[in-house]
Amino acid sequence: NYDVDWLRKTMDDDRLDCSGDEDDGEAWTSQWKGKSPAAMVLQLWDVARNRLVPFADVYDDIVYRMGPGGQFQDISEEAHYMIDRYEKAKAKDGRLDFCDCILRYAGYRMTFDGPRQVEPEGTIPPGVKAYIFDESQDTSALLDKAAQRLASESDWWYLMGDREQNIYNWSGSDGNLFMKWPV
Repeated sequence: NYDVDWLRKTMDDDRLDCSGDEDDGEAWTSQWKGKSPAAMVLQLWDVARNRLVPFADVYDDIVYRMGPGGQFQDISEEAHYMIDRYEKAKAKDGRLDFCDCILRYAGYRMTFDGPRQVEPEGTIPPGVKAYIFDESQDTSALLDKAAQRLASESDWWYLMGDREQNIYNWSGSDGNLFMKWPV
């Protein structure tokens, strides 16, 4: 969720209106009903950052799923503009969103063209002997990287999940990530 008043005021741009129906939890393609182009682009930007992939990968995926003539066909040129304005507005006001915080902890910065690895920020809590990561099937690539950083200083880590129950794919989760951890 975005601070709509902040977006309008800081960016002074009516095209960045993020009003619209709230996500009702329906399938990937039905979640866009009633949303403004800016709201759709910013949600796709979150998905790209959670998946640690270029924005175009996520955008192309949704255009393919929506089919010819879908509501995403007309916003491809504006997407870069909207994301650039959003990121500049956050920087101007010294704001971070949730993805920014996790990106920094995991050691990534995100550009329109994809992730760039950087020195991680924040500390790993000392003395933690074990971590338990439940519902791991709903972890995104970004959260997986953050969890791996945490686990790197512990003696044990436990991951529980059922990849057949991945229900957050629409937000960037990947039900197979936890299966790739070393045993």
